[in-house]
Amino acid sequence: MFYGQILDVIAQHHPEYVSLAWGTIKFLLVGVLNYETLVKELCKALCRVADALRHVQLNLLLYPTEAMRENAAKLYLHIIEFATRAIKWYEKRRILKAVSALSSPFQLKFRDIIEDLLDTSRSIDRLALSMSQVEARQMRLEMTETRKLTEEIKTALEAYSKLHHSGLLDTNRRISEVQFCQILDFLGRSSLPDPEFMRQHYASKRHLRRRKGIHVPHSSLSSSQLQEWGAVVESSQVLIHGSFRNRHLARDFAIDMIDLISGAGVPVVWALDPTHDSTTLLTSVDVLKYITLQVLRLNHTMLNERSTALNAARFQSTTSEAGWFSLLGAALEGLQQLYIIIDLELLGRSQTSEQLWLEEFPRLFQGLAMRNIRTVLKVAFVSPLGTQQYTPDQTFNQFVIRLFPKTLVRMRNSSARVQKFGGNGRKGQEKLLAALQQARRRTQNE
Repeated sequence: MFYGQILDVIAQHHPEYVSLAWGTIKFLLVGVLNYETLVKELCKALCRVADALRHVQLNLLLYPTEAMRENAAKLYLHIIEFATRAIKWYEKRRILKAVSALSSPFQLKFRDIIEDLLDTSRSIDRLALSMSQVEARQMRLEMTETRKLTEEIKTALEAYSKLHHSGLLDTNRRISEVQFCQILDFLGRSSLPDPEFMRQHYASKRHLRRRKGIHVPHSSLSSSQLQEWGAVVESSQVLIHGSFRNRHLARDFAIDMIDLISGAGVPVVWALDPTHDSTTLLTSVDVLKYITLQVLRLNHTMLNERSTALNAARFQSTTSEAGWFSLLGAALEGLQQLYIIIDLELLGRSQTSEQLWLEEFPRLFQGLAMRNIRTVLKVAFVSPLGTQQYTPDQTFNQFVIRLFPKTLVRMRNSSARVQKFGGNGRKGQEKLLAALQQARRRTQNE
């Protein structure tokens, strides 16, 4: 200090005066420091009040509960009290402010109300935190309930979906059954006799001739080529040639084949010539309808609701021969193996030549393969009068067999073969039956 040396000299002689002077100086300095502290703390307190007001407004907006309102009221009360004290201090004269800084410093005049204000603000924050935790807990419980409800709804929807799907399947199956009945009814309006009736009719004539000893029974079935045709596991066709002299033998042969194939448990359909009704005018479409009707009666897989062939309108609107061959191919889907026996004399009274039919079935075989229909189709054409001249296609397994010719012809570069029949009838029948059963087993394994 500038007067430090003077005070040191006076302190040696008059220490009481020095103490009085030092106390006065310290009093003035403390007053200045208190005033500074008071102003600074009041500014900080105002900032805290503004921050507390912002928080309490947000908490009141989020959690407008009674406890929150009470705490907010306490906070507002403390703010009003603090503001009242601060305004009173600011309204004093400068000298009175200086004196009050000495007599009532910040710690004595404002600290208590500031601490109450901060405590109330912290209470509001803690209350808001507790409420947020309660809200989170409630939300978690609601989510659990929602999850349970969702699972129940999912279970109910799955049950309803299964019920609806089963009802839909049942409806589709009923529709398929109705379509199937309509198709059978449409195809059943044919002028051709019932196929079973025709089989029994020709069988009775065969038995009558055999009782009279007209020819050796079953001698036609001893052909090795016929056994090979029955044993092959691919679609194929065979043409059986008769003659006018042996025309009854050819039809007996057809009945023998039908009996033998059906006895082996293999599906077989046939179209025999109704000679008792020669006045009936038939077309190739009529014969195809006749064969398709028998195939549908055998093929129970057509009742599957996914079957695209069960379309009554398609059957009723088709008029062309190619269209009916396509429908016949569609009706074969689902069958592993099928034999078709066709009397060519039945086609002789139609407007379509026999040659066209002999060429159309190989195209049907090819169409089945292209449509991925795995049915093995065996077709036997029986020509009782032997008027048909046929050159087999080299692409497919095809056979030409003559009843009692004098020569044996093996066609060059072709799988078609021509052979005469003869030999032990019973032994040939057993061999052909074994070949049919072997072919059936191989077809099922594939």
